[in-house]
Amino acid sequence: MRSYKDIDSFIWSTTYERYERNIKKDREDKRLGQWNLHKDKIKNLKYSYVYLKDSGNLIVKKYKIEKFEKSGFDKDFNDPKKWCFIFSKSEDFFVDEWNRTLPNFKAFTVFMIVLYSPFYLLDDNDRFTGFHAFIKGIEKKWLRNIMIISLILLWIALIALADKYFPMQW
Repeated sequence: MRSYKDIDSFIWSTTYERYERNIKKDREDKRLGQWNLHKDKIKNLKYSYVYLKDSGNLIVKKYKIEKFEKSGFDKDFNDPKKWCFIFSKSEDFFVDEWNRTLPNFKAFTVFMIVLYSPFYLLDDNDRFTGFHAFIKGIEKKWLRNIMIISLILLWIALIALADKYFPMQW
């Protein structure tokens, strides 16, 4: 069993509104938080991670902790018994999600169908027995290779057309 002396980081949650207001842009004094922490337990803490509530625990920021101090009223906090930390470095983990719209959904669906259709076609599980029999029935190897290369080129052309006529808005 691990003791608290082995733990070098702690994770805490925030709402998106608080993230926008307090975390997205670092404070000038690099102070953050108000936590009820035991004095002995904070000695080994070197990192802090923030995750968004109601987001599937998406971690949005990492802090390298320089030191802890009592939060106090003079530091814009409201409980002098709690601890805040001063960080030396912060790193954003938040990634903006791509534009979730109906046109993007349609474009993505068309693109994925075009992209993965050859794998479905080549799947040898009695779906396309006529196609497989046709390819295997071509006795001249060079003709069979030309047919396969033609299908690959058609597939690449379909990918290009899908990308042109069903573009995704990132």
